[in-house]
Amino acid sequence: MRRLTDSAAGIALLALTILLGLGGLIADLIDQSDPPTLFGAAAVCGIATVGAALDEHRRRGTQGSRWIEALFGRALIALALVLEVVAVALGLQGSPYRNLWLVLAIVVALDGLAVIVDTDRLVLAREGTVETRPFTDALPGALAGGIALGLAIIGFLAGLFSNPHAPAWLYAGVICALISNAFMLDEHLYVATHLRGSSGGKRRPAPFKR
Repeated sequence: MRRLTDSAAGIALLALTILLGLGGLIADLIDQSDPPTLFGAAAVCGIATVGAALDEHRRRGTQGSRWIEALFGRALIALALVLEVVAVALGLQGSPYRNLWLVLAIVVALDGLAVIVDTDRLVLAREGTVETRPFTDALPGALAGGIALGLAIIGFLAGLFSNPHAPAWLYAGVICALISNAFMLDEHLYVATHLRGSSGGKRRPAPFKR
């Protein structure tokens, strides 16, 4: 099993998270630059770091790993980092639109993390021959993630037109993205628990029907 520190990308993301967080703290203490933008960028990098750690776990060299399944999650994380760069650039210029880009980046990063969590669930299930429903088990999390992205896009577009309700749409997107991760992590832990126990192979009841 590869660790986060075995990956150049993981080390870089971890270092960026620490540097941006410290930068935000120092900027606030000396009343310089734009601390909220730096803290927000650190949050995006932190989420990406968690995704990188899970991705390294998935790439542990077993036959259950299929690289194509990880493409979507990686693409979302990469897109979030690009949005973060735009947000930081706007923040350093004092643009009022920086928060639009930053919160959208957080939502996209959380959705990417949810996808990576579910990808690791599929890998573990194949390795341990745990019976799962690859699509229906992930349906609640996928729906929440899709809703999160939709809300964030609505908020982003509303903000570009100076709509006063833009922050509400964006923050609702963050909440839905967190809910998506909760569903995906629940399914992941179910598979991991069955691999550790003696009841592997039993089919899990559908969500909300336990």
